[in-house]
Amino acid sequence: MDLVLQTLINSTYAASYLALISVGLVLIFGVMGVVNFAHGELYMMGAYCVVSFSTDFHMPFLVAVMAGLFFVGLLGLVMEQAIFRPLRENPLAGLIASIGVLMILQTLAVLFYGVQLEHIAPPTQIKFILSDGGVVLTLGRLNVIIVAIVVLIGLWLFLKKTKFG
Repeated sequence: MDLVLQTLINSTYAASYLALISVGLVLIFGVMGVVNFAHGELYMMGAYCVVSFSTDFHMPFLVAVMAGLFFVGLLGLVMEQAIFRPLRENPLAGLIASIGVLMILQTLAVLFYGVQLEHIAPPTQIKFILSDGGVVLTLGRLNVIIVAIVVLIGLWLFLKKTKFG
């Protein structure tokens, strides 16, 4: 039973962050009409920014996350202005351009970080032990689940209850 409970916790965590990434991808395609295959690479660039700011510049984890969000937002704006907006009338060209951006971002990641696994210490070591059999939920995973629920409910309310949605 402990294995089932731990698997349920782990899958809820994985589904939470994948839901956030997926909703971002759907919104980009649905609202802007852009098929952006570089979406995962933008996520990767944000993660590498967090690693860099956290390890190289010794920033606190939350500050590094905010810097990573700012960087990826800025990179997304540059991509939209320089690549996707001029190609708006030609969806196939936008698709090909996004694949080009995907390859460029992957190459930059390999050039700057190599192919080794990067690791930063979790911001907190707090764990909730849910059973004697070793079922564990870390505070970081709980935060991801809670943030995903709040953001997804907020997005749903925004889309259903406002005139912008």
